[in-house]
Amino acid sequence: MSGTNSRQVSWSRSWDFMFATAGWSIGLGNIWRFPYLCYQYGGGAFLIPYIFFGFVFALPCLMLEASLGQMVRKNLIDTWRSKVPVFTGIAYANMVMSFLFVIHYATLLVWIVKYFGASFSTILPWISCKNTWNDERCVDFTIQNKSELFSLNQLNGTRGESAAEQYWKLNVLKISSGINEVGSLQLDLMAYSALVWLLIYLSTFKGIKFSAKVSYITATLPAILIVVMVILGLTLDGSMAGISHYLRPDISKLADFEGGPYVFELFNQSSSVAWNFFIICGCELVAVAWFYGAKKHCQLIRRMIGPTRTENVIIFFWKYFTLAWCLALAAYSIVFHKALTYGNYVYPSWAQAFAHTLSFSSFVWIPGYAIYLLLTSKKTKAELLGRGSQCSNNDDEKENDEVDEAQIELQCTKLVESSVA
Repeated sequence: MSGTNSRQVSWSRSWDFMFATAGWSIGLGNIWRFPYLCYQYGGGAFLIPYIFFGFVFALPCLMLEASLGQMVRKNLIDTWRSKVPVFTGIAYANMVMSFLFVIHYATLLVWIVKYFGASFSTILPWISCKNTWNDERCVDFTIQNKSELFSLNQLNGTRGESAAEQYWKLNVLKISSGINEVGSLQLDLMAYSALVWLLIYLSTFKGIKFSAKVSYITATLPAILIVVMVILGLTLDGSMAGISHYLRPDISKLADFEGGPYVFELFNQSSSVAWNFFIICGCELVAVAWFYGAKKHCQLIRRMIGPTRTENVIIFFWKYFTLAWCLALAAYSIVFHKALTYGNYVYPSWAQAFAHTLSFSSFVWIPGYAIYLLLTSKKTKAELLGRGSQCSNNDDEKENDEVDEAQIELQCTKLVESSVA
């Protein structure tokens, strides 16, 4: 980007932006992760903290990031460089976290592609125990009942496994005894992985003009699949009893983990990130709401979309309420951290350390880049902290003053252009 003042490519229409945002919000987690967590943590009671934190945490952060992008219309690094330069490390932290997140989800997509291909078989491989990977623990529910499963457990002293479970563990994963045993290379998964990454590249290499069109599919397909599965489920015997059992609130589970762990598990299990995610979000709120100025930011939003009645509420959430929850959840996830496990398997110390290193690899950019700028930049500290004369206004300094919004926009434009020069 160095040496050019050309502006980023914009969305063709508002619907492109809406679908792209929905595509990021609606995904695999809505199909396989959310139902599991909802059932595990109190059924309908799970919806209470889910909805609560959707409004007090997710929505304010989404509004902050979306408004930043629409306002500056530059890449992630230049966006933060133009607002609060000392917090430019947030951009690098977000990119590292997104990279790790994409790797995680690409792996899930590889498994999904394998299942999708296998579903075209005449006899589905996960309904029978007559496959090469099945062992004596396999129970074929098409010809046996649950009582025989319990009998197998009692007679052999081992846990019986369904054909579907063994297909997953012994054929798809070919799971080893532990992380120290790498296992053999699976050529089919390598081919599926290459296909997935090729599709990811084709969806993004032309920028938002093309990826916006892809989001028309990625945003709507999960919703369609959810509706189809719900309709199919309703046609099964005992469906209403199952739904009642699934969604029946178990309020007692809200008291497990003294409340806080419930909330932590909600975010930790559904987003595959922990303390680093909350700290990065907290840094975003501090940078915009306290250093740049929440009121100044809302004034620029007002210039884009007009006045809103919720402006004071949004400012309160950005400066205090959402920020407090970010810090509280980050502190909790650090203090009450649990060792990584997979079923009954506890990861060795080196693997635990590696997991912490991955988490730290994103957050470290924020203090690291801030120290680098403070030591090397020729700008004043006021400018680096977003309190200089260019495109900045601290709420405490000019709380009662009317702001010349045209002058603000001019200053912002000049700063953005100079930041990429």
